[in-house]
Amino acid sequence: MRKSMDGVNSIRDIEDWLRDSANFSKSEAQTFISRFKSALLSDSEAEKQLALLAKSRNKRKLKKRLMHSVKKSKKQAVSTRNCKLILQN
Repeated sequence: MRKSMDGVNSIRDIEDWLRDSANFSKSEAQTFISRFKSALLSDSEAEKQLALLAKSRNKRKLKKRLMHSVKKSKKQAVSTRNCKLILQN
């Protein structure tokens, strides 16, 4: 007889559900939960690492864009000054 998942709120409840509904032994249920938790933690850590990498790459791209904008602004400022000097003379 399958037990409803409605009452499953804790690790202990999951273990009981696996034993009652999926016919796991106590050690099988505990091993399954342990491996499942490890997989979740490693996925979470991998996601954190990917987020840090993306953040780092975005910072480099942003810095590059800003430097390009500054150089472009300086060139425009120089050419504007040159035009004003030429017009004044």
